[in-house]
Amino acid sequence: METAAIAAEMAPADSEDALITAVTRQFGWCRPYREVCRSKGLVLTDLVDRIRSGDSAMLPSLPTGLFKRMGGRFRETAHPWLSGRWLVSSSTSGNPSFRLSTQRDISHINQAFLSAYEKIPDHDVLFFMTPTLSSLEKFSTTIHVDGREAIMFAILPIYAGLQRCANTFYLYHPDPDGACGTPALLPGFHRDEALVTRVLDDAEESGAVVVLAYSALFLRTVLDACRERCFDFGDKITIATGGGGWSGKKSVSRADPIDKALFCEALTEVFGIRNPERQILDIYSSAETGTAHSGYYDGNLGDYAFDVNPDVKLYAISSETGEPVGKGETGIPRTISPYGTEGAAAAVIDQEDDCMTVLSTNRDGSVRQFSAISRVPGAGVPGLNVWMETDWDGCPLDLLEMVTRHALSYFD
Repeated sequence: METAAIAAEMAPADSEDALITAVTRQFGWCRPYREVCRSKGLVLTDLVDRIRSGDSAMLPSLPTGLFKRMGGRFRETAHPWLSGRWLVSSSTSGNPSFRLSTQRDISHINQAFLSAYEKIPDHDVLFFMTPTLSSLEKFSTTIHVDGREAIMFAILPIYAGLQRCANTFYLYHPDPDGACGTPALLPGFHRDEALVTRVLDDAEESGAVVVLAYSALFLRTVLDACRERCFDFGDKITIATGGGGWSGKKSVSRADPIDKALFCEALTEVFGIRNPERQILDIYSSAETGTAHSGYYDGNLGDYAFDVNPDVKLYAISSETGEPVGKGETGIPRTISPYGTEGAAAAVIDQEDDCMTVLSTNRDGSVRQFSAISRVPGAGVPGLNVWMETDWDGCPLDLLEMVTRHALSYFD
């Protein structure tokens, strides 16, 4: 079945009923979710009442730590009777996340990225600042968790991008022997900067519309390579800086942190961007929530202003009170979504290591627009970790270690 058809089939007419179905389902099979509910003195009927009364922000949630390799019990977030694939995060911390997703879940995640990509105009050329799709897919085949196949979460936004443009290029290409000799942020890959300048030269000359995507860490290497060339694309280029990397860390890559304001100024100058606040955007997503939000760069903020994906509710939760905060305040993202949660207990998730600033809210107090996403290691919402008292590490895979030690092995 085609992806769009699956998504249409799975989208209930009433999102309230869909959320009740998702929460009821995970309450039934997910013991950690029942434990956190009971620690708050809540039973299933209480959860349904909160949804019906419009108080879904106060539904018990699961922390992203539960989905992590260490200090969590990620297997218990996986539906025990459904087949699916493990989504594996690229992990900037060395502690990857795992989330079981069915084919229908993956279809919903695809739709989430397509929704986030709506800010990107139709284009003729799409250049990914990533390894080639074939090499990422080949690496994914080497990852198995509990005997199930896995897929790197970073592949999914690429799949969605391919639905928008067939003329695609990739910055990183396999270099198993190190023959190219070009320093690279990714071990085992050659960074093809000559290809970048050639494609951009051809696009500028022909008047083609170009999209460069992602992440900022890898975009910076392209920016440095193009500084002496300076293009004049005007309104015929869009740059998507999603995928993280602002801290200088992405997967096995390590570099200096990136100042967003200075970086966007440099992008504007080098590529001749006419309107950076409509041509430079960012994508915020995670393997645990399976959704994606996009936002344009805002010069006044010196940061991005993200619009919440219309298929989810997002709240910013105070780390002190555990309640939603309002405009101008900061809090931990709580994502509430009935979609894409068939294979995992992911209907209500707290991104406990992140914080955001609320720019505007909806009538029900949910976030409409947010900014200033940053990492806050060790942060959390009060009461979430009462049932995570023991360190638990049952995962046979450390993705970071696998990549660093075996970056060349899957080319054999």
